Amino acid sequence: MNVVIIGGGAAGCIAALTSVKQGHNVTLIEKNNELGKKMKITGKGRCNLTFNGDFDFFQKNICVNSKFMYSSFNNFSNTDTLEFFNNLGIETKLERGNRFFLKSDNASELVNSLKKELEKSNVKIMYNTSVEKINLRSM
Repeated sequence: MNVVIIGGGAAGCIAALTSVKQGHNVTLIEKNNELGKKMKITGKGRCNLTFNGDFDFFQKNICVNSKFMYSSFNNFSNTDTLEFFNNLGIETKLERGNRFFLKSDNASELVNSLKKELEKSNVKIMYNTSVEKINLRSM
């Protein structure tokens, strides 16, 4: 099956890699000339990956619309997020406020690791490409 993912941010890159592991042929479309622009600036360039806590903690301290997030969190939790990045060779550290950052304090390391894994997985990446219309031929 062919899969097209729009957006080369964290969610798009993770979705592309997950789709490839499920045997799909994946194309990732990114409107910028590089992946992960926002990832590079989060946490003042250090990239706050996730938090340390359960869904109750998340619901009480972070999430405005917890009903909306419940399904997503149960399918890909903060623990899953850490495991995903650790499997890419990204080392993390826990800091004040129960926040996980890259051990290197350099968000570019994360973006470079994702890009390398996408390339290794034969994901086709289309840079400088905007999506203006979607035609669904069949579902």
